[in-house]
Amino acid sequence: MQEISQRTRKRALQGIHAWIATALCMLIVALGTIYALDVARMAGYAFYKEQYLALFFGLTMAVGFLHRSGRLREIPERTVPFWDYGAAAASVVCGAYPALKWDWILMVSFQRPVELIVLGTLTLILLFEGIRRYAGWTLIIVGAVFLSYAFLAPYMPGVLYADSTSYPRLAVYLYSDVNALFGVPIAIVIGVVLSFVLFGQILFTTGGSDFFSDISRSLIRRSAGGPAKVAVLASALFGSISGSAVANVVSTGTVTIPLMKKSGYTPVQAGAIEAAASSGGQLMPPIMGATAFLLAEFLGLPYAQVALAALVPIGLYYFCLLLQVHLIARRDGIGVSEDTGKPVLRVLRQSGVYALPLVIIVYAMFGLNFQPEKAAFLGIGAIFVVHALKTRSLNFRIREIVDTAGAAIVEIALICAFAGIIIGVLNITGLAFSLSLLLTQVGQSSLMLLLILGAGMSVLMGMGMPTTGVYLLLAVLIGPALIDLGVQPLGAHLFILYFGVSSQITPPICFAAIAAASIAGASGMATGWTAARLAATAYVVPFLFVYFPGLILSADWLTNLVTIGFAICGIGGLAVVATGYGLGAMKWPSRALLAAAVLLVFLNLMPVDGVAFATVTGAILVGLTVLLFNRSPSAQAIASAGK
Repeated sequence: MQEISQRTRKRALQGIHAWIATALCMLIVALGTIYALDVARMAGYAFYKEQYLALFFGLTMAVGFLHRSGRLREIPERTVPFWDYGAAAASVVCGAYPALKWDWILMVSFQRPVELIVLGTLTLILLFEGIRRYAGWTLIIVGAVFLSYAFLAPYMPGVLYADSTSYPRLAVYLYSDVNALFGVPIAIVIGVVLSFVLFGQILFTTGGSDFFSDISRSLIRRSAGGPAKVAVLASALFGSISGSAVANVVSTGTVTIPLMKKSGYTPVQAGAIEAAASSGGQLMPPIMGATAFLLAEFLGLPYAQVALAALVPIGLYYFCLLLQVHLIARRDGIGVSEDTGKPVLRVLRQSGVYALPLVIIVYAMFGLNFQPEKAAFLGIGAIFVVHALKTRSLNFRIREIVDTAGAAIVEIALICAFAGIIIGVLNITGLAFSLSLLLTQVGQSSLMLLLILGAGMSVLMGMGMPTTGVYLLLAVLIGPALIDLGVQPLGAHLFILYFGVSSQITPPICFAAIAAASIAGASGMATGWTAARLAATAYVVPFLFVYFPGLILSADWLTNLVTIGFAICGIGGLAVVATGYGLGAMKWPSRALLAAAVLLVFLNLMPVDGVAFATVTGAILVGLTVLLFNRSPSAQAIASAGK
């Protein structure tokens, strides 16, 4: 595994090559800023949204060809070969042409002129190659299957039958229709996602990352398994801003994993804790990962409503994870860390001002109903002010910020553009309706069967695709079927999102767990299975909030309160079952009995009659009895007594 991790497509550009890439990144950031803040309109100019999207797409694809090599290499390349410069130039042309001639395209696209067929074909070739470099072959195969369907539809059976689509019509449609390449997915990237990527990068570059690490350490001072709890809290905070599980593991894990190993956690445990904590960050309000903004746009809901609905499920996730970390420490005799951190008040006094930008963003989105991208730029402005006042300096390392933010946005932009291509095929062939009808027919026999099918597809596709790609595809394929069967739209889409995120730690291809394992020096597969156990809530809670909407605050206040209360009891029991330790070590018969009690609680989260209420109450009492029956001194207490 170590040998594989050393092979990379990333380039470490130097000299003129680095400056060219930086210039393109500056254009990306500038274009995104102009679009998000509507600068052109305020200056008296009017442009179609698609003109921005086309140019943005061309620039991001060009940067992709400069930053990533076509082949895996032991040593990162420091220069760009001429053929990749050619691909980058062609990418800019493919984006600039519709940006400059969108009026003309609107008038003649139905005639399918040769220029659009050629440019559409070139765009597809370049996009497929860019996706290969950034996301691998899985997404390429998925895209090839959908494109092939456009031509093979007349030979398909049953509901999959459709009229054939000619290649000129398909190429022009995918390149010029607002429901294809330049559609909703990439529009979210240039506006919301770029704004928050820029915000996160500026915050980390100016010192905000140190504040989050320090405050996390301070909050769990002198607590058993302290370094692991720091990892959980810090990764939750970092992950909410970064929106990438692997990036989160690499940024926080290099610090937290060695500390966990030093305190007594095994390499596998340390890597798994970091992977599970980092993956959950994509679902952590107030600034969830990029996919949450896409979800809000798909449903036509304010982002604040999506973030509020996600609050309880992710709270249960981190409650279960922290409880397991604590119980493992008690079970294995892992004591208090020697590095106790600074007192909370001292941290707040020294660097608490770095929390101000986050507070401003939350207030702007939730209190003033600002659009997310505008709230992000308010936060960016606050960071500059805070940093300047704190350091008495105007040195913001602009080039580093622009380079990192521009490069970080490329992968998301390419995946969303690719998703636009797939959505375009679904629209032009009518496959979206056909698949939705087929899945609805499956679900009519059993909603649970459809949920299991959706969860399996999410995890399976997520093993080779980033979370954003998984969500976009399944939101179109499975989302409508779930909604047609009575599932609340927000619950249906959050269900898909949760399992897309879970794929990052689900073996055999668990990218976040493998990244953590490489830092910990552990087996990637063992780390993946341990991370999946630690993140057990992520596989359970989505089913619960589909059947009990109170968990996403979609019921009346009493129902919400009762559902959340019983869910906390059930999740606590689940953590005990997973670790085999509660008030003492538990043997398998006791764990099995407790597991049965937890299952009864989950099946009756919202009791509708006296029998159901008695069932869930009795299950909780049985669980408490099992815990008390297995009460014994912890390994930590025994170790302390022996000193």
